[in-house]
Amino acid sequence: MYFDDDHTLLERDGSLTITISGSELHPIRFASWEQGLGCERYDPEQDHWFDCSHEMEIVLLNPKINIGTNQGRWLSMIPLTVRELSTHIQFRQYALLRWMAIDPLLRSALYEPLCIDLFE
Repeated sequence: MYFDDDHTLLERDGSLTITISGSELHPIRFASWEQGLGCERYDPEQDHWFDCSHEMEIVLLNPKINIGTNQGRWLSMIPLTVRELSTHIQFRQYALLRWMAIDPLLRSALYEPLCIDLFE
């Protein structure tokens, strides 16, 4: 999915807020890779952000995204290895990315190859 800079804001903490003006959809905020890629939806009636990570079905990585946009800069904070592994995955891409961002074993495997002795 692609959002231009008119609909996105890259926050100081590295999160990306997406707002679609003139839409019934409330703003959505994605945490940075380092913060675990959590997703929250803003509820203006309660003036509060609510976690919606469990229900999010969005394709974040798209080869057509310009790296110079807010969305592109936000995506560039995700390690290249993760982006390369995940770009061609469409179904449940966000869930996969979030899992890689929050699971310590998967995160360490991204930086250090897993060495398993099959004959042990």
